[in-house]
Amino acid sequence: MKFVDRYYANAEKAVAYQPNFHYMAFGYDNENTPNYFAPCCEKGENEYRQIRDYEMPRSRFKKEYAQLDLYQFAVNESLRDELIAFQADPDIFRPVWTRAKDTPVCYQIVPKHIMLPTFQVNGYKKVLRCPHCGLCTYDVPEEVSRRKPQYYFVTCEALDDMQDFNYSYEIFGSGNLGHELVINKRIYEFLSDRYPRMQFIPLFLPEETALR
Repeated sequence: MKFVDRYYANAEKAVAYQPNFHYMAFGYDNENTPNYFAPCCEKGENEYRQIRDYEMPRSRFKKEYAQLDLYQFAVNESLRDELIAFQADPDIFRPVWTRAKDTPVCYQIVPKHIMLPTFQVNGYKKVLRCPHCGLCTYDVPEEVSRRKPQYYFVTCEALDDMQDFNYSYEIFGSGNLGHELVINKRIYEFLSDRYPRMQFIPLFLPEETALR
C-alpha cells in the first residue's frame, strides 16, 4: 500500500502532492563550506537565490532519493534518467558534486515553473521579510502546520496551470528562504508506483479534505 493511501482516508481525492522524503542527505559540514545562496537583493539579508551547485561527499547520498539539508529534494542518476524518459524536463535536474567535481553525486530538483498563488485557500500569513526589495514570505499558521494528517489545498486555477514539477508561488522560511516543491498526479503515480514507501503530503481542492 502506498504511503498516502495508508495515512489519508480520502487519498483518492488528492490532485497534487508535495514530496516529504524522510531520508536526509547532508553536505560538507566544516568551516570551508561555501555559501550556496545570495541575498534577495543588494541590501537584503535573506538568503534566497541559489548561486552555485551544491556539494556533498558521495557517501552521504545512499538511496535513490533524499531531502538535502538545503530543504531541497534530490534523486540519483538512475531515477533522474527514468523521469526524463517519462517526459520530465531534463533542465530541472541540477547536479550536486563532490569537491573533486568528477561526476555528480545526485541531482537537485529545481523546477522552472512557479505555481499560481494558493495562500488564500491555505490561510498562509504574508510577512514582509525584506524592507529593501519588498520580497515577501509566508508563514504557515500553527493550526495548519500541526494538522494531523498534514494536508494542504490548491485552487482550480493553480491546478490547471500546473506542470509536472513546480515551485509554489509562496516563499517560506526565515534567513534561508525557499519555495515548496509540488508535483502533479502524473509524476506522483510514476514515483509512488516504483517506491510505495516514498512519502508525500497531498493537496486537495478546497471542497475536499483528507479526513472525509
